[in-house]
Amino acid sequence: MKKLLIITGPQGSGNHMWSKVLAHTPSVQGWTNLTKEYWISHKFEPMNDIWQDPSLFATTDFPYDNYVTSISNPYTHKGPRLIEYWQNPKYNEFISNAKQAGFEVKLAILGRDQNILEYQQTRVRGKHSTPVFMQSLDELMKHTPVFLSNELLHLYRTHYLKNISALLDFPIEIDEATLDDILKDNANKKYLQPIDNYWLDDTMLSQSTDSNNTL
Repeated sequence: MKKLLIITGPQGSGNHMWSKVLAHTPSVQGWTNLTKEYWISHKFEPMNDIWQDPSLFATTDFPYDNYVTSISNPYTHKGPRLIEYWQNPKYNEFISNAKQAGFEVKLAILGRDQNILEYQQTRVRGKHSTPVFMQSLDELMKHTPVFLSNELLHLYRTHYLKNISALLDFPIEIDEATLDDILKDNANKKYLQPIDNYWLDDTMLSQSTDSNNTL
């Protein structure tokens, strides 16, 4: 049976990054144009038209065995700050039509640090939009999703991808050099800054040097 992996999450949670990673697997049909660019608007995602009208599954040819598609929630084709044009993906309709077209559907939910998401969405979108996605979470949980972490991918890299591949029963194959290139610009760094001192530091230091302390 053909497999379709849907990756979705709040705006800014890693749709583009994960799309690049997954599209590098030779046996997976994904957002291949994105592998040649740093960023492309989501209106150019290969299944964009089907997200708009899931009935197109019935009239679209799918000659390959494995596909991946990406969408954020909310999304818009009218510009990121035009909140009045934000749309919620038609998850149930999309999944139902995919199954009728002969796909085994896999679902992965993307995640990123909640504070960074709020900073990023407010800066780029003009409004914190994670709560919009959270309204769909109960609906998505019915499809037994696997959660994908932006931070864990940067930390554990190919080890994490092997784990995700096993959990999803979906091929994920990428070489270290290509993964290095995709992850070279950690998008979290611009939101982080070092601190000189934290109140707990002195407490930890005093306890670690206290000769009366025993385990």
